[in-house]
Formats: sequence, C-alpha cells, structure tokens
Amino acid sequence: MLQKRIMLTIKSELTTTLLTIIGVILIGFLVPMEVGAKDKVDYDNDTTLDFTWEAAEGDVDHYNIYVYVSLDGKEYVLDADKGGITVETEYAVENCLDGHTYKIAVEAVDATGNVGPMSDESDPVTVSLIASYASITVLLEGPYASNKTMRTGLIIPTISPYADAREVKTVPENAVDWVYVEVYKEKEKEKVKGESMFLLNDGSIVDGKGSMKANFYNLHQGDYYLVIRHRNHLPIMSNFPVSLVESGASAIDLTVKENIAEASPVKQLEADTYGMYSGDINQNGEITTADFDIWYNSFIAGDLGYKVFDLDLTGEITTTDYEIWFNNFLLGPLSRVP
Repeated sequence: MLQKRIMLTIKSELTTTLLTIIGVILIGFLVPMEVGAKDKVDYDNDTTLDFTWEAAEGDVDHYNIYVYVSLDGKEYVLDADKGGITVETEYAVENCLDGHTYKIAVEAVDATGNVGPMSDESDPVTVSLIASYASITVLLEGPYASNKTMRTGLIIPTISPYADAREVKTVPENAVDWVYVEVYKEKEKEKVKGESMFLLNDGSIVDGKGSMKANFYNLHQGDYYLVIRHRNHLPIMSNFPVSLVESGASAIDLTVKENIAEASPVKQLEADTYGMYSGDINQNGEITTADFDIWYNSFIAGDLGYKVFDLDLTGEITTTDYEIWFNNFLLGPLSRVP
C-alpha cells in the first residue's frame, strides 16, 4: 500500500525547501538544469527537459506523468502528448518549445493498479533557447523573376514540409517558400543541426519569428558549412565554413558562384547570379525521368495548390513546370551535397 503521510522535497540550484505534506505520496522534484545546457539539448529537436524525483514508498509498479505547459504566462494546460508512463524515477519531456513554460506532476501506481495521490507540481521551467545567427542569401530557379528577386503569391502552409514539421502562427508576407537549412562541422560529415526557415523574395533566409536573420536555436557559435534544401530544387552547400555568432550575423551570399561548393551544381540565372536548380522532385540529388513521371501523374490529375510537382511555385501544375524539368534534365546536374 502507498503511504499517506510523507515529505515532499523541492530542490533548485540555490535553495532546498523541506515540507511536510499530508496525503501526498513520497515524490520530490529536482528542478532540471538551466535550459540550454549542452546535456539538455537534442540537436534534432528543440529542447529536452529532464525531471527526477525520489521514489515513492510502497510497492510501486510505475509512475503516471502529467505535463503542463504555458505560453507567455497564460493559463497552464495539460499536454497529453508529452505525458506518459515510466518505471524510473526520472522523465524526459522532449521537443519543448522556445518561450513555453513546463511543469510536471506524478502519480505512483502499485502492481494491483491502485493509484496514489497526485504529487505537488514541480517548479515551472521556462525554455529560453540560445541562438547563433547568420545572414544567408540564396535564390531558387523556379520562382526567379529578375534582378535577384523571386515571385511570391504561393499559398504557403504554416507547417513546414520538412522533417522537423516546424509550425508558425503566420507566414511572412514576402515569403517565397519554406527551405531547410542544415549546418555541418566538416564537409561530408553528418549534420549537426537542421531547421526549417523561410526564404524571402529578395533571397534572404529568416527564421519566421520576426528576426531578419537565420537563427539556429541551441547551436553554439562557431564555424559551420551551410546546406540549403528546397522540396523540389537541388541542394546547395557553402564552399567554406561560415561563422555563426550569438550577436550580429555573418553574411554568406550563395548567389555568388565562388561561395558555392563544387559538390552542389547551380544554375546561372543572370550574369554573375546563380541559383538552385529546379526539378529534383524526388529529392535524390538528380534531375531524371523519375522526376518527370511524378510531375506527369500530377499534371494529368490536374493538381493545384502547394505541391512538390509545382516547379515554378505558382500553385498550378502546368507545361511550364515540364519545360523547367526538361531543360535541366538535358543539362544533367548531379548534386553530391551530403
């Protein structure tokens, strides 16, 4: 049986408070380290918060975990997706978001299914992500207009089409599309981090949170190679490491051929102006008949809207897209970007 009279210990980095509680199971919370500490960061996600507590007395089979989240000081709500069950006296709340505050509560459950009283809630922890910045310029062939500008007008979803599925409240007014920006410590090595961002019509890449720079959250400042990916263009890589800094922003212009790695072929759009090749619908680093087959099936079906087959980003699947694919297919560009 679970005991009814216990002591709950709440610890922080500076103080320890010992309270006697009646009718609460023996569960104490150790406030996790400050968000942004290296061992609390998962580079493929945003942030992981680790909570620990003292074991409850009695025949404990497992613990039920309840996670509460608040944004900008608003009322806490239960986040059922982040809660769960554990047999350990620790629990990791993953994929925490910048500016959100998290706290948890725990129930002990014995082998016969009896549930002890809910613990007190842990101290709240607000996520404040560190960031490194860069000023990146890149152009896409598909929507390119002239004078280093691109067309806008495509209805862009608020959820990124890339692996991180990043979601924003609003899309920047002058956005061309989502792009996926990766950072590498060395060429041909595994990526350190990747994030979805917005490409604006002047070629600049922004994070979509109001900053006019590319922000890499939970990435320590240093020198990194940059890779830019788009859902139907060949990827592009910087020819040299770019300094990502926590204040200000280093600039890299990937419309200048000398700044682009040989492993990433680029299309000449105008004199001394280069952009990413359009036509790699299946994202395998080549423009082949396999891409045409995908485009053709969509064209016959009369697809409209935000589609990967829309090579010029107009929201329609037309013969113009075919012409882009065909011309680049004849050129045979092959990307060796990692």
